[in-house]
Amino acid sequence: MTSNDVISATVNDNVVSKAAYRFKVWNLLENKDLVNFPRPCKGRIPNFVDNMLAAAKLSTLEVFKKAEVVKVNMDKPQEMVRFTVLEEGKTLVISMARLSEGVLTKIIPPEDATRSDLTFACKSRAISKYGKAVGLDEKIHVDLVVMGSVAVSKEGHRIGKGEGFSDLEFALMAATGTVDENTVVVTTVHDEQVFDTLPHELFQSFDVPVDYIVTPTQVIEVTPRLPKPQGIIWGAVSDRRLQLVPVLKTLRDKEIESGKECPLKDVDSEPEERIKPYFRRPPPYRRRPPFNRQMDQRRRTDTERSSSPPAQEHKRRTRFFHRQRKQGPNDARGGRPDRKSRNYIENKENRPDQDRPVRRVQRRFYTKPRPPVDFSVKVGNIGSTMRVRDLKAALQEKGVRPRDITWKGARGFAFLHFAKDAEQPEKPTAVDDVIASLQGLKVKCQHEDGKEETILSVEPAKPISRIENAGVTSV
Repeated sequence: MTSNDVISATVNDNVVSKAAYRFKVWNLLENKDLVNFPRPCKGRIPNFVDNMLAAAKLSTLEVFKKAEVVKVNMDKPQEMVRFTVLEEGKTLVISMARLSEGVLTKIIPPEDATRSDLTFACKSRAISKYGKAVGLDEKIHVDLVVMGSVAVSKEGHRIGKGEGFSDLEFALMAATGTVDENTVVVTTVHDEQVFDTLPHELFQSFDVPVDYIVTPTQVIEVTPRLPKPQGIIWGAVSDRRLQLVPVLKTLRDKEIESGKECPLKDVDSEPEERIKPYFRRPPPYRRRPPFNRQMDQRRRTDTERSSSPPAQEHKRRTRFFHRQRKQGPNDARGGRPDRKSRNYIENKENRPDQDRPVRRVQRRFYTKPRPPVDFSVKVGNIGSTMRVRDLKAALQEKGVRPRDITWKGARGFAFLHFAKDAEQPEKPTAVDDVIASLQGLKVKCQHEDGKEETILSVEPAKPISRIENAGVTSV
């Protein structure tokens, strides 16, 4: 996609509005190729590049470590954040799609979930399998809220994609007591999405500010923190939005029964409608090659040229392709007769033998049986220059021979899988013996600057088979 294809819709740059900043960020990210699939990013929370680095920086914050219940939006750039929450053993809470059936959904993966199960649990299609709806009367307190943004300022102002559902979700959680003034709001964005300041007149009391801005390269703490909405401002809700969100109507009926006045706004001026994504342009129409009059006249006979009217001489003649009949048993080349041929139909009763059925050979696929794994050992402190062959050479010096190795060098660790010896099944392999023999394991790495020696950390780990672990590369 070229830069000309990206700028398919623009706004007036002279008008200061949230939509102007959205289009500015969308066009900037597309022109600099700073977004991943889905593209183009217009009308979406941009799936910025290196979002995994931003999720890793978020996991190192003290507010993330102390949080027990974390609410994360279901946008694509925050998928790694949802995985980190589940991997750390925290409670993951997500929002319903467009608040159609409720406010929150709790993701509860199985207790023995593998890494592939956690990866699947982070996707939207896993809600029906692992999701459990949280009712309005259920008492749950969210410690940390992670939101996606299109643009954000270092002062804490946030601009979303223009639908207003993120602000409405936070207001509903504040009205039900799910969040309070101690709840921390974090957003993960690219550095190009961060502004020093945004016009204050664009933001109202129902806009949710952020407390931390996490990018792939830095962490920005907003000081002082801006006030957050403590409930639903009914004067900013229209009757149309009330009909679209059933849970909003239910909450309003409860507040009216308790004696609270909940007037709606008179004019239906909701936040900007969602901008439909722009797809790739269709390929250009290919014109037919120019008509060759001389070649066409060669195909015609003298009679056809004389009988054809002058107005139709430039038209191309229609070509007919006849299907060749299969050869019968009495033909020169032999072969199986055609069922629709006249010779086959007339001699059907006099044929001594019937047609033999065609034998189809079924292809068989054989897979090598996977060896069982009794236990696994996690090896950490793996550098970026280390390779699998370096680890294997160090293990061979120690006399340790694992059955299999799951390599995750990009993340700084690997798993060694052990099982009983096939030749000596009565001799068990103990975890303590393997860890004791691997203590102080040194690996020598060869790179451009020279040799480097690294001491690895060894600890027991949960067994991970190659079949269960679909998201990693097994060696």
